[in-house]
Amino acid sequence: MHPPADPPIPSSHPQFGSDRSILNRSEAGVISTTTAPSVQLYFDHKGYTFAGDILDQYLASHGPDYEYIIRSVNVAQIVKTQAAKTAAERQLNWIKGEAARNGERGGAIQEITAAWQPISVTDDSDVTLALGTFSVAVGSDTVVQKSGDKLKADIRYRVYIYDLYDFDKTVDWWSSDPELAIKKGLNHDMRQLEEAGWARSFKARGNTESLGDYTWSGEL
Repeated sequence: MHPPADPPIPSSHPQFGSDRSILNRSEAGVISTTTAPSVQLYFDHKGYTFAGDILDQYLASHGPDYEYIIRSVNVAQIVKTQAAKTAAERQLNWIKGEAARNGERGGAIQEITAAWQPISVTDDSDVTLALGTFSVAVGSDTVVQKSGDKLKADIRYRVYIYDLYDFDKTVDWWSSDPELAIKKGLNHDMRQLEEAGWARSFKARGNTESLGDYTWSGEL
């Protein structure tokens, strides 16, 4: 089994060091010594270890090829959210449909993978503040066999998680979820850090392999 290919990088993605003007770097310097530490203190106070750790990596300004591998404890945290559960169930149903359309193939394993689905979490503030809107996908190893005149499938699958950890230029304090409003409200300041060369965005990814693969068996 495998995840889908990464989504394309959007044209709105910030460019590291794209604005090194004296004014912008001066403003970014203030943000890095006031706003960013305040956010980190807030995360520490609330016990948001996932949000705090991933923000630390952003502020560390790693190289252009750096990727953040989501820890198993945080993967478990993500897949427990209602948004992730709903998306995974929907994608598993899609895989069942694909398996039925493909039909029996002599017991051969079929690698069937759903497309990335963007989700936003509202029942775990740590995840909300860590990733904002991110994507999940279900990848499977599927075996379809005939049982009489019916098809039976044995599906082993994982949930994959992908996020392009960056910030856009919008400032939105009016989300119905107060924690998401904080993240969106700080977007502009955090993006300014990257454009000034004080922080750097990256891809974050993880999957449920370390938690044990999920399974489903039944008639299609």
